[in-house]
Amino acid sequence: MVYVALLTLCEAHTDVLDKIMSYFLTKYMIVQNGDPGKEVRTVIEKIGGTMPEDLPISEKSIQEIEREQMVGLRAKAKKGTIMLGE
Repeated sequence: MVYVALLTLCEAHTDVLDKIMSYFLTKYMIVQNGDPGKEVRTVIEKIGGTMPEDLPISEKSIQEIEREQMVGLRAKAKKGTIMLGE
């Protein structure tokens, strides 16, 4: 009876089930392999690298930078000076 109810729940709510499975797989991987984030931070510290929270932040958003690049590319296309790979 419980099995039938679980199958019905699984068929009706696959997105919820995916999230639950992802959560438990993540927890399982951390238990089995340790916390990978902690290991990465330890390696960054050992080699004298910059921690992610200390990395510089751009004043412009990604959308602003993309918009500026598109304006420049359109201008080059109108002039006929655009190169392949730009």
